[in-house]
Amino acid sequence: MGTILFLILLVGIGAWMLRRFGGPSEETAMRERESRAVGSGARILDADDLDDDDDHDHDAVAVTSDGWAFVPHQRTVQLLPVGAEEGWAAKTHLAVGDLIAARVVRGAPSVDPWRLEALGRDHDFRAWPFETESAARAALELVQRFTVRPPRDEEGDPIPVGEEDFFVAQRKLDESAAQSSFDLPEDLDGENR
Repeated sequence: MGTILFLILLVGIGAWMLRRFGGPSEETAMRERESRAVGSGARILDADDLDDDDDHDHDAVAVTSDGWAFVPHQRTVQLLPVGAEEGWAAKTHLAVGDLIAARVVRGAPSVDPWRLEALGRDHDFRAWPFETESAARAALELVQRFTVRPPRDEEGDPIPVGEEDFFVAQRKLDESAAQSSFDLPEDLDGENR
């Protein structure tokens, strides 16, 4: 009986030592994640932080390469220019259902190393450039939580959105941009000659 108690005590002490000295504490791990995120243009928030919208109205979760901050606000995601004052009028926001799908993809290294791509409810293509994958993924997590809602069929089942949907939407955007570049007004066209 004494041997069994000794073994139990030994295992308990070993577990305590591993917990105490074996790895970083939760607080230390969180500080390390935040310090890595700051260098990448993202601030990592816990799920509890995202539930309390009023306390974090202007805490950027991720900042794009061109200076737009993704900010949680009352169950929406606001896009604000970095350094904008509170109440700045020319902000945009993404509400529940504004996006039907989102993903992070590798971009062109010198243009947009990482990209958050999304499809709007009309399958319109949207993209935001990021310098790092962690910043793009932080923005993805935020839009998936608050704005992305997949389309549904007649029975209410989600309709899958795949690679083909993103390809078609991007091609339509590219074709539209190419067409609009040919449709210059005559006064502008004459200035370019």
